[in-house]
Amino acid sequence: MKRFHITSVMAVAVLSSAMLLSGCGASKSIALYGSEEEYGKAQLCDYSNLSVEKNVYEITDEMVDDQIESMLYDYTQYTEVDRPSQEGDYISALMTISSGGEVLYDFSNAEEGGYQISLGYGDFGEEFDDKLTGVKKDDKLTFTISYDADSEIEEFAGMDVDFDVTVSSVTEENVPALTDQFIKESLGYDSEEALRTATREQLVADYDESSVSEMENNLLAQIIDASTFTDYPEALFAECRANVEQNYAAYIEMFGVNTVDEVYSMFDMTSEDIDAEALDQVYQMIVLNQIAREQNMQMTKKEYEAAQKAYAEEMEYDSVDDLIADYGEESIQFWLMQDKVFAYLTEHATITEVPASLEDEYMDFEEDETSDDELTDEDFTEEELSDDEALSDDFDEEDVLSEDDDLDDLSEDDILEDDSYDDEDFEDADVTDDSEDIDMTDDIDTTEDDEEFDDFEDTGDDEEGDTEDTDLLDAEM
Repeated sequence: MKRFHITSVMAVAVLSSAMLLSGCGASKSIALYGSEEEYGKAQLCDYSNLSVEKNVYEITDEMVDDQIESMLYDYTQYTEVDRPSQEGDYISALMTISSGGEVLYDFSNAEEGGYQISLGYGDFGEEFDDKLTGVKKDDKLTFTISYDADSEIEEFAGMDVDFDVTVSSVTEENVPALTDQFIKESLGYDSEEALRTATREQLVADYDESSVSEMENNLLAQIIDASTFTDYPEALFAECRANVEQNYAAYIEMFGVNTVDEVYSMFDMTSEDIDAEALDQVYQMIVLNQIAREQNMQMTKKEYEAAQKAYAEEMEYDSVDDLIADYGEESIQFWLMQDKVFAYLTEHATITEVPASLEDEYMDFEEDETSDDELTDEDFTEEELSDDEALSDDFDEEDVLSEDDDLDDLSEDDILEDDSYDDEDFEDADVTDDSEDIDMTDDIDTTEDDEEFDDFEDTGDDEEGDTEDTDLLDAEM
């Protein structure tokens, strides 16, 4: 997939359509930059020989095991059962949580789906799971748990918490075994060895891809920090600010809130913070455009059309027209400028490879996941339960295999993501009655929503330039 270094850009409008490719002949060169009037200018630092580190990750057997285990979840089936619950089951329940007579959480509305309990995951501690082990559909339980002051369930630490639970259903998880037959028929490999080899090779490629993206972002940040920005168009800032607002607005549905202001509050964002993010986008745009201009980066229309085709193939579009329909031609033009600039900076930089700890990556992810643990009623609504997403979204084959099922396009975000299966995955599933198996193999639409913009001008040069390789990498989130 195409990478986006302007990470928060989703749908920035083009400031001008005066410099488009339609008027260019096939023999003419096209400048991969816009004017200073549109992009602004800066006093750039010397970027001809920057120093930067590139992380080098070691791919371990454990990582390969984790990825293969994740693949199995794409073929896992979930069946509602009429037996006592046991560890590993999922319980759908209507539940009220209170303390001292005050209701803390109310998941008793059947229309909203109640609460999904993953036995063995300790959502509310080990004692809670013990209480819910051995229950069946329609069982009713009322019990109190006294949480220690140093309880891992920080929200309930030092409290006596009352639980009123009515079991709606018990569902078991059936993960397929990694047999030779399964590997051949479902995963498309001749043997387990071939599967492991392909998985390792893809992990190596994708971690290297991630390292390259990190390195290029580092180069861009160095230039921004050491440069002086003298001017930028108000229209450019307005577009970038609108884009930042649009990015945060995308969280409204995810978080179950009603307005973007509520999202800002959740992130502790102020108007000044939004301005700062928008200005950072502006600076990135200025730097990329100015370097492209100073280095007179160009390509012929033939090269441009070839690059469009390469993007469409890499992102698995049926045609260039379909790619343009989703992103807009201006975004593709921007990608070309960005790729050329990063290729130039990398070629002229002093790069030092350093070993990188995967444990640090996992720890960073876990900190992000646990930084906001507070439960809300909106977190467990019927709307979430009725989504068409697969029960095993976090383990979708598209996240661990290629988009063409051949391990071609693992993204770094998917690789670095913790593979543990939690109750939130179960919340997104519809569980059928009458012990009916549910085949959770839906694909996730990974079409990137991000769009960048750039304006191109026809320089009128008749010289055919050599085609430079465009660096097509995964999108950075």
